Amino acid sequence: MKHLQYENQTMIGEMRAENMTQLKLSQEDHDKQELQLLQDKRDLRRLLRECQENTEAQIQQLKFRHAQLLRFLIFLIIILN
Repeated sequence: MKHLQYENQTMIGEMRAENMTQLKLSQEDHDKQELQLLQDKRDLRRLLRECQENTEAQIQQLKFRHAQLLRFLIFLIIILN
């Protein structure tokens, strides 16, 4: 009977050790994934900022071009009248 208890305790100890090792590996993998996701998030935010800056620059260029065309049209209207 004691022999079976000993085997049972040994098996439980081995399973516990295996499970702890697997848990540690899973936690390490989770930590790596989390770090990668945070880096991806930073990269996406930087990309978004760059896109927003480019869009603002394009808007400014369009406003400038629009103002030039309006001045030209006003000039033409004045000349033709």
